[in-house]
Amino acid sequence: LSIPKVDLQQHSGIVTCRLENPHGTQEETARLDILAAPLITTQLPKQEEIVSGKDVTLRVVVRGSPRPEAQWFFNETPIAPENTSYDEEKSEYQLLLKETSVATSEGTYRVVLKNDLGETESTPCVLTVLEPVKLTKIAPTTEVVDLKVGEAFEISVDVDGKEAPKVQLTKDAPLNIVQPLNDINVLMGQSGTFSFVCDAFPAPKVTWFMNDNELKNSTKHKIEAKQNVYILTVNKCENTDIGTYRAVIDNGIDKGEQTAKLNVGTKPTVVGKPTDAQVQIGQPARLQVQFAGQPLPDITWSRADGQPLGENVKIANDENGLAVLVFDSTILSDKGSYVAKATNIVGSVEQKINLDVKEIKPTIIRDLEAAINATKGEPMTLTIEATGNPKPTVRFFRGTDELVASEGQIELKESEDGQTFTATILSIQPNQQGDYTATVQNTGGMAKSKKCKVTVTKTPTFIRTPQDLTVADKSEAIFESEIDAFPSAKITWLKDGKPLTVKEGVEIQAQADKGLYTLRIPQVDTTKHMGTIICRAENAIGTTEHSLQLNVTTAPTLKTQLKDLEVLRGQDAIFSIDIQGYPIPEIIWSRADKVLEEQNETIAFSDDRKQLIIRNVQIENEDEYNVRIVNEFGEVTSKAKLNVLELPEIQPLLEDKNIQIRQQIEYSTTITGRPLPEIQWLKNQKPLNASPPHINIETIEEDVIKTTLRIDNIQSDDDGTYTIRVKNRAGQKESSSKLNILAKLTFIKKIQDENVIQGQPISFQCQIEAIPKPKITFYLNDQELKSGGKIKIESKGDLNTLSFSKVDLIDSGIIKVIADNGLDKEEISAKLNVCLKPTLVGKPTDAQVSIGQPARLQCAFTGLPMPELKWSRADGQPLNEGIEIANDENQGIAALVFNTTTMADKGAYLVKATNLVGSVEQKVNLDIKEIKPTIIRDLEAAINATKGEPMILTIEATGNPKPTVRFFRGTDEL
Repeated sequence: LSIPKVDLQQHSGIVTCRLENPHGTQEETARLDILAAPLITTQLPKQEEIVSGKDVTLRVVVRGSPRPEAQWFFNETPIAPENTSYDEEKSEYQLLLKETSVATSEGTYRVVLKNDLGETESTPCVLTVLEPVKLTKIAPTTEVVDLKVGEAFEISVDVDGKEAPKVQLTKDAPLNIVQPLNDINVLMGQSGTFSFVCDAFPAPKVTWFMNDNELKNSTKHKIEAKQNVYILTVNKCENTDIGTYRAVIDNGIDKGEQTAKLNVGTKPTVVGKPTDAQVQIGQPARLQVQFAGQPLPDITWSRADGQPLGENVKIANDENGLAVLVFDSTILSDKGSYVAKATNIVGSVEQKINLDVKEIKPTIIRDLEAAINATKGEPMTLTIEATGNPKPTVRFFRGTDELVASEGQIELKESEDGQTFTATILSIQPNQQGDYTATVQNTGGMAKSKKCKVTVTKTPTFIRTPQDLTVADKSEAIFESEIDAFPSAKITWLKDGKPLTVKEGVEIQAQADKGLYTLRIPQVDTTKHMGTIICRAENAIGTTEHSLQLNVTTAPTLKTQLKDLEVLRGQDAIFSIDIQGYPIPEIIWSRADKVLEEQNETIAFSDDRKQLIIRNVQIENEDEYNVRIVNEFGEVTSKAKLNVLELPEIQPLLEDKNIQIRQQIEYSTTITGRPLPEIQWLKNQKPLNASPPHINIETIEEDVIKTTLRIDNIQSDDDGTYTIRVKNRAGQKESSSKLNILAKLTFIKKIQDENVIQGQPISFQCQIEAIPKPKITFYLNDQELKSGGKIKIESKGDLNTLSFSKVDLIDSGIIKVIADNGLDKEEISAKLNVCLKPTLVGKPTDAQVSIGQPARLQCAFTGLPMPELKWSRADGQPLNEGIEIANDENQGIAALVFNTTTMADKGAYLVKATNLVGSVEQKVNLDIKEIKPTIIRDLEAAINATKGEPMILTIEATGNPKPTVRFFRGTDEL
């Protein structure tokens, strides 16, 4: 709010900023004081009347700043300030006159107002004090008068009062409220009117109150009485006008009250633009509308089509005018328009909002498998998972033919959750192969599955297996089998892992369509055909086989002879034979002609006695073992030798060792094994065949092998892993020792302090003896240095070098070397001083003074470090006494101070500046000038001497050296 030109009457006072919207109102106030002389905006009334004994307040509204002082006058006499007051809010000056009377109060009143900017005076107000009417009845003298119809009667009274009273004859009547005062509801900013009708005589006085505060006629409140109708109008109603209003009615005979409430409000309105909702069926939904109004409205919901709300619908309105309709799970019948109606005391408003419920088109969440390989005669199941709302139906097809449920052939099922659908062919056959599909459909649409290619196969299965046969040599043998498979199986008959063919004298017949397969051997040959024959059936899906036995009556034969065994002591030795003969021959095992019998702990046989098992073989089990095979047609024998071996052993095993350089170490161990092993010493997995002279290997072989490896005067090159490796027919073993050569970390050569001129190269070298070899790190002022730029770090053997190609001033500091090999850690340090040779700063000035005056010779030098300064005379003579050397070496100032010069001080002086990296000299001259005599008080111009008395001539003179004075008379010296 900007006021370009403030006006006292228009703008001074309380400024109110009101904020309002449909939800409410808020106000803030500020006071604007305008500096101005007093200005009366509301004058005193020219006349005022008051009944004697009553109080009266005279008021004047004045603008002015600073606030004016008021002086009230009664008939030109100042009034004491006790009965005066000031209402700051109204800028109103008040004078209260209590219990007025004609004698003390009737007269002329005025007020004078004054501030620093001026003064003003109100118009005078004449106050008239009215005295009440006095009524004295003269006749009749009695209180009750009997009147006769048609006759006159007379009442006589004396009436007195100021002003002259009006006389009226009335008949008294009590209050009669014909129409009471009622509550009213008013729109914000509009006017509200209370009214009631009251019959009474005399006419009553009506006083209006709001919340017990008396109301007067004002711009806010208008009080009216029209005959017997009494009206209070509240203009431009605001929140502050809300309350209880009371009318007090009094006509002197009867009293009464009427009360009613004024409610101020704003009509309900819709805040913003509500958004229609669109959801898929089954999803939750929420419709909401924000209403505003004062007071907050009551909200109801209904369907626009007049139907009741569904059971799944909840009304969730809040207390802040938010209308909410919640659908936990929508159904199709929820679709439609809904109406939210907001109603309060001053009006109502409706808002329509739409809910659109969309059906969910079926969605396949797990499609048919791309391919199914079904087993012939087994169930085959197609599975699809889909969602949709309403719940979809699923149909399965083979090509264009729909699968229809039929008992014992096809089953169609649906899961409890309605998402998984299956079609199962209970016994699928090859003629049911093909492309299968499914459709998923509801009212929202249809989805079609991908194709599923179903193939029918069956791994070969024996329906009838071939049976074992025993036949005589050269007779016929026939084996028959029946096999179910899809695709048809390939049948192979095998003997000893090889297929039987016509070459082996067999005939093979097949009826694949019936699954019948036959092996016929017209003339059985013991060598070719006796034994186990395998019938193998295979197709692309799988393989199965069945073994059968063909026995030919014949004497025993050995297919494979016994073989010599070499077995580790403690392991089991197993002798095996493969024999042929029928009837099944007896097998007899022996050791040195002694028949072996089964012993649980040591000797065991396989069930068919084709294996002899010797458990936990020991040296004493070493021997020759025999086997004899016999039946009614003959016998056969075989023998083999058992050799018992022992793994090599090393005792003790080598252990890792740490040893100091130049000491001796020895490894000694004993080797066992059966047979005695070969041994080999290695260093770092390389044989020590041509070992250095200080390495010696000694080996003594008896029942065991004792071997020693000794290393004398150990050097750093001897560090490594030493291994002894032993090997015999039973196996190999080795043991290793990591030999760590140690040398205490010692700096043989240390880095030294260095002074170097800026820009010159410098190197630091240190030599270190240590095993293990240490990691060397250089630091400058505790910052690690690395090769690069002007810095180069080298390590050759045990010599480590740090080099600077050139040094700068910032390189000054402490060079530190840290050596760390994990066992020891040492460090050394040295100073690197990057220096500047002394140089003369500027050009020194020779000094020239008069004799006796002080003198100062001065030169400025710089250098790093700052140079030491020394003075001398150029002629080699010592400095005279009294000369002060006043050098400031911190600042590089060389100064020679002469407090008083003499002629002997005259000459050339040398100053020499010296630091760690050089020196410089500078010559400065001091010239001493003599001072010519000067007469400062001459002889008097004339002297009148008395004869016989002394006469003195006086002269005063200066000069340096001190002058001599001679007096003359004429040319004759005195």
